[in-house]
Amino acid sequence: MATKIILKKSSTGGGVPLAADLDNGELAVNLVDRKIYTKDNGGTIVKLDGAYVDSSAPGNPAEGDLWYDTTNNLLKAHNGSSFVSAGYATLAALEDITITSAADGEILRYDGSGWINNTLAEAGIQAEADTTADARAAISLTDNGGDGSASYNSTTGEIQYTGPSAAETRAHFSGATGIAISSGQVSIDFTEFDTGDIAEGSKLFHTEERVQDVTGAQLVTNGSHTNITASYDDAGDGAIDLAVSDATIRGKVSVTDTGGDGSLSYNNGTGVFTYTGPNATEVRAHFTGGTGVSIVNGSVAIGQAVATSDDVEFNTVTTDTLKVSTGTITLDPTADGANTGTVVVAGNLTVNGTTTAVNSNEVNIGDSIIVLNSDEAGTPSQDGGIEIERGTSPNKSFIWNEGSDAWDLSDETLQGVVIDGGTY
Repeated sequence: MATKIILKKSSTGGGVPLAADLDNGELAVNLVDRKIYTKDNGGTIVKLDGAYVDSSAPGNPAEGDLWYDTTNNLLKAHNGSSFVSAGYATLAALEDITITSAADGEILRYDGSGWINNTLAEAGIQAEADTTADARAAISLTDNGGDGSASYNSTTGEIQYTGPSAAETRAHFSGATGIAISSGQVSIDFTEFDTGDIAEGSKLFHTEERVQDVTGAQLVTNGSHTNITASYDDAGDGAIDLAVSDATIRGKVSVTDTGGDGSLSYNNGTGVFTYTGPNATEVRAHFTGGTGVSIVNGSVAIGQAVATSDDVEFNTVTTDTLKVSTGTITLDPTADGANTGTVVVAGNLTVNGTTTAVNSNEVNIGDSIIVLNSDEAGTPSQDGGIEIERGTSPNKSFIWNEGSDAWDLSDETLQGVVIDGGTY
């Protein structure tokens, strides 16, 4: 990819850069107007791609230079030796126009081969004074009948339309059996309908099943009935007696306590269940101390205070993935010494030391701006940048040179670079 240098630009028609937008000699282009601007030594924005505008010709002209002569209102171009008119000064000078004794009110008419001057009559155009009346007289209107009416006044040029009357509109409607129309009013005579005309389940109405009667031991539903079995009639009087005593129900329930912590019992005389949970001794009996941990009367201890405000001390701590010894902390996520796996620090990481070494072939950093020389607090005195190790070949660097106050590439070649001046 070739290196691109893009000038400061604008896509707004008529947009001209301000003096603050450009440095002396810097260029800006308006992409809509196709004009180029710069700022001269006096701090004034000047346009480079327009014609020279003045009453006198510019000095030191070259072939192709344009000059707008404000005295004669002509655009002139330099032909290598002098300025000549860049276009036609009069209509008569055009190659396809022939002007013969032009008079007031004449027009140009194309006769098939060129433009010539004509009067309105020669051009076959009617005079304005006769146009309105003649146009109105040339219009007519025929009313072919039907509802409504239309007429035309050739004197005023007015077309008048009267819509159909109510009677004309009503004449297009008639009634049917049970439906009458009189003076535009539609009526329905419901005497035309009787119960014989409406079937059950029709769109007009339908019946629903319902319980009609309960008599003795019979349940009557839509005319049919269901008999209640006589074996439930204990008294023989047609009534059902479902009463059961509390003592009978309580006697049907029992509880068995199979042991373990706590207890459960049942009183079939009162119908009450009693549950007693495990006591402290029973609960503690399930826990025992281990290496470095003791349990006494429910109190768990490890030999030292471990509150959030306490200092906790251990000897060398070693796990499958972590080893802590004097001066060195080793994290091995896969616990195999293969330098694989992932270590995640959920939060900020501060490294206080003189050297930070990263032995990795790929480094991904989320920070969009990396600050170098961040411990500089006074007047800058150190160069800063990036240096690339190239093995047996000389290293290359991209350095900010504090002495020259500029970026220094040591005369290296740039390629595939876009230098964009931005917009104004």
